[in-house]
Amino acid sequence: HNEAKLEIVGHLVDSNGKPANEVFRTSGENPVLYGTTANWKCITLRDCGCDQITYARISTEHYYANKAFMGDEFIEKESIKRIYFEIDNLDAWTGRRTFQYLSGLRGNNDKYYQMKYVTPEPIVVSLPNANFHINFSLNTNSKVHPRQYIWTHCVVAELDFQDELNIKDMYEKYLYPLKLFFCLSIGQEVGIRNFKVCMNGVNRPVDLLLPIEDVNYHEVATHKMLFNLRDIEDNIFEVLNSWFENNEKMRGVFDSFHAIELTPYVEQKFSLAINAVEGYHRASYDNRVLPKSEYRAMRKRILDAVSSQDEKFVSGLLDYANEPRLRNRLKELIDNESDILLPLVDSFVVVDANRVDVFVKKVVNTRNGMTHTGQDRSDECFDSDELYDVTSFLIVLIEVYLFKTLGFSADNIKKCIGRDYRYQMLMERRGEANGSKES
Repeated sequence: HNEAKLEIVGHLVDSNGKPANEVFRTSGENPVLYGTTANWKCITLRDCGCDQITYARISTEHYYANKAFMGDEFIEKESIKRIYFEIDNLDAWTGRRTFQYLSGLRGNNDKYYQMKYVTPEPIVVSLPNANFHINFSLNTNSKVHPRQYIWTHCVVAELDFQDELNIKDMYEKYLYPLKLFFCLSIGQEVGIRNFKVCMNGVNRPVDLLLPIEDVNYHEVATHKMLFNLRDIEDNIFEVLNSWFENNEKMRGVFDSFHAIELTPYVEQKFSLAINAVEGYHRASYDNRVLPKSEYRAMRKRILDAVSSQDEKFVSGLLDYANEPRLRNRLKELIDNESDILLPLVDSFVVVDANRVDVFVKKVVNTRNGMTHTGQDRSDECFDSDELYDVTSFLIVLIEVYLFKTLGFSADNIKKCIGRDYRYQMLMERRGEANGSKES
């Protein structure tokens, strides 16, 4: 987690002026503390904790907070109206041209160079009970050298809310889904940084520190992103609103898909990809094998046929018996997008009429072999050398269906998936497999 260390002038106190060490001795709850930083900014620390270490009769106290506001003191519970923040690679994602370079000759034949900055129009998208803005500006800095200026094109995101929100609701309903949207679009984990908030009726923004994941910044070129602003500019309202409207229903899918990028272990990536596949099918397709009335009648027949002694046990087995198995879910998802996915399947199994069934069976056996210990199915599973490629296939499958959730057309899905390095790698594998078969 991201940990920022603040240098404090004086002592931390509560709203009554009581020193922090006394507050923790007398209060059983996590208090709110106030103080001043070394650069004379007022700070408010919420959900605070304290660690005390004593060595040689000298006590050292370490205070920490889940939320830190720098710039003002807030006695009341936070109520956020607006938040500003930066998203990794947002500048490249927007693809806006801002600097124009001109050169020529003056009347006396002296050559001149001119650089012009053109501020792009801000992007505004209405979301449920909020507006999302992407704002552009130019920052100049001449402190490096008296005759040297540094011009920086800045891209800042903004969310303003119809109703004031606390930090938890703001993060879970808006900031986190937006982060996942850009992770999918850019094609890698992205960081959200440098928060500033307007809260409790004060329009002057203050700095906000949150203990969220610290993500290393990796620059991504626009053409390597799965999709960027140019791909969705004509229907960005529909795309973003579709994402937010599906946030609650698809949260488990989004979380699993996001976690794939964070774990370094291929076995965990595979398991998370399976979870995302099952979760998407459960949320988007009929989650019953038989119609409800037909299944109830069958369940009654089964329970009537067993003894009262076994009825409770059998009833528990039947609770989820009407849900499709992973085998059925995966096969249906592959069949419904066979134009994109079937060529990838061909790189894993012999190409014939039953190749999807054979591939799905091996995927399911691989998952079962990981989940149920003591079962030796090594000859029916993908081996460790193939697991990375199989996981890549599952990730591509999830991306295809997330693009469908965003409302992308079939042609746009193919274009976006074609930029994914995993898809490119699997297509190369298919070419190699076909070449070896021919030889």
